Amino acid sequence: MLFSKPLPMSDATPQFDGDSLELTITVSRPDKSSFAGRAGAIGAAVVIRGDDDVVSIRWSGYAASEDMGRAAPIAFALKYIRQPHQRLMVNCRGLDALEYIPGARLRGGKGTEKNKNKPFAGFPLFDAVEAACGVHWSHHRFEKDEKPSDLCIAQREADAALDVASGLIGEFDQHRVEHPDWWFLEGAVNEFPEVVARGTF
Repeated sequence: MLFSKPLPMSDATPQFDGDSLELTITVSRPDKSSFAGRAGAIGAAVVIRGDDDVVSIRWSGYAASEDMGRAAPIAFALKYIRQPHQRLMVNCRGLDALEYIPGARLRGGKGTEKNKNKPFAGFPLFDAVEAACGVHWSHHRFEKDEKPSDLCIAQREADAALDVASGLIGEFDQHRVEHPDWWFLEGAVNEFPEVVARGTF
């Protein structure tokens, strides 16, 4: 049994002790040739560790890129979890899209010259995350041969979130009208991720 509950983006506000919080983020995507892959299904998860507490949060939905799935938990933590004195230490792969944000910001949220008449995909999400980088959070990019301590938990949660997302594909189109690039339809918070990872339940 998972100790989880539905997680609208504004409703989960766990508080953590400590001056810094460690976040381990990963995503799960289906094969691009599959029905779920063509629909853009994605599962994203973050394990947040403070001085004495650890919580995992996962989201299910769609995204045009894996970077959107990685950036969304950072944006969530910055807005709803981080307390004013806390700094976030983020372990995740990717986030290459953040390199393009300063230029897109100068172009009013537009993409490169090839698509300058179109908005940079996910700009509101990436813009907020990039603007806080180095101030409220820092990024440790781990490679395939590296395994942060909470990676197994985060990957298991992301895989579970993808399973849920694959069952929500029929709802994606109605949300894409307002959110064309990415959106999470469902989520869950697990207050005992290490216990579940050890197979107690």
